[in-house]
Amino acid sequence: MSSRPTPRGTLSLGGNEKKIIHIALQKDPPAAYALVSVGYPPLEQRLHIDTGLDLTWVLHNPSSGYDPLKSSSFSYKSCHGLPIINSVTRSKIRGQCDYNKTLADKSSYIGTFGIETFTFGKRGLGILKNVLFGFGKTIDGPQAGMGSLGLQLGEDWSIVNSFERKFSICIESFNDIGDQKYFLALGNDAVFTGMKVPLDTQQLKYKISMTSIIIDGESLGIENVLSKYESILDTGTSSISLVSEIYHVVVANITKKMSDAGYEAYEMDNLICYDGTIPKAKEEDIRVAFMFGKVTWMMNTMKMFIQVDDALFCLYIDESPIKQNLIGMPMFQGHNVGFDVPNNKLHIKPMTSPCNKLYDDSNDELDIPNP
Repeated sequence: MSSRPTPRGTLSLGGNEKKIIHIALQKDPPAAYALVSVGYPPLEQRLHIDTGLDLTWVLHNPSSGYDPLKSSSFSYKSCHGLPIINSVTRSKIRGQCDYNKTLADKSSYIGTFGIETFTFGKRGLGILKNVLFGFGKTIDGPQAGMGSLGLQLGEDWSIVNSFERKFSICIESFNDIGDQKYFLALGNDAVFTGMKVPLDTQQLKYKISMTSIIIDGESLGIENVLSKYESILDTGTSSISLVSEIYHVVVANITKKMSDAGYEAYEMDNLICYDGTIPKAKEEDIRVAFMFGKVTWMMNTMKMFIQVDDALFCLYIDESPIKQNLIGMPMFQGHNVGFDVPNNKLHIKPMTSPCNKLYDDSNDELDIPNP
């Protein structure tokens, strides 16, 4: 098999250029998965959508069913042409190249680089050939799905470079997944609408500036603290993770309101949890406004809490493991969020109707139900 470097310019979308992917949601912990077929013959995989990881990789074990040696579109990738960094090492097998990645939450992945074909949609709505990807396993931390669709900006292997560094994500509620359709749109199919926030990508991360937090109309008065810390959009994170100084102020306020409503908090797996069901009465709804300049990104009780089982619900705001705020997947609920890197803009549109209203052109062709 070929070990020649594959220039990014050889990527091809085949005969059909639609790049709209169905998303499947996982309730607990909250996660979003792109339904993508890998190899030939194509084999569907649930790849964790992760804007905090620059590597797209597929799990190589019986649970994924993917075996690169059974795919006629697969070839190994040598280290030639790849960056000389600690996470890339020459394999013991000639012509092959290995990787190792460790994330902020200490999750670790190892595997081997290859070249493969990715297909979107049941009818091959979009085909991306010669994708530089990894196949391997998780060696530390939880295993999410059958690998990752790494949407962070980064080295030559970042798949975002194949899509003009533009994409959008539209999901609804983790507490009411149902039969709704949710979408990840890439490149020129990305939907950019709604409020605009400056997007800083100078360090290859998606950073926006959080300027204020308002709970039920009252500012927490922590603007000076917020100005000291960066906020990173990380869809691979299953919570809204705030640095300690911010986290304790926010959670103290929310738990006080819950206590006044008669709910007793306790800690479980580093989350604040409650017995019973998420309060739905209007007078018990807690509204948290995260301010990014003049733009408001609103969360309410049904978005901040996840009903873990029939008699338990938890607040998915926790303490960040790093000195940065991580804006995880719960924040995306009920919104279409567009990442427009060439223009340094993040587009945020609250959804008052189902996501498919924004993606009508693909409805009939992307007939993939949520599992």
